Amino acid sequence: LTIANWPADKSVEWLEGPPCPVTGEPRRVPFSGTLLVERRDVSADPGGTAPSVPESAGRCLTVGAVVRLRYGYVVTCVGMNQNSDGKVEEILCSYDPDSH
Repeated sequence: LTIANWPADKSVEWLEGPPCPVTGEPRRVPFSGTLLVERRDVSADPGGTAPSVPESAGRCLTVGAVVRLRYGYVVTCVGMNQNSDGKVEEILCSYDPDSH
């Protein structure tokens, strides 16, 4: 996932997740202009749902979708790059810097 409006002068922002249930230590989660997401959470069909996401979940990255990334910011999917077989190779998003 590529965040198109991520500031060029900003490398990684470390966000706080919930504490680890075993150690109680806070979790630090990296957030940057390039992120990895589960392929099962992506659909190339506008308005579609990813195969493993129940219809009621509604948390699918597809063009036009607005979702909050876990422990992170709200992103809007603005496009996708696909290979010649139709497989999604890159998800293009913008993020709302005021949403965390």
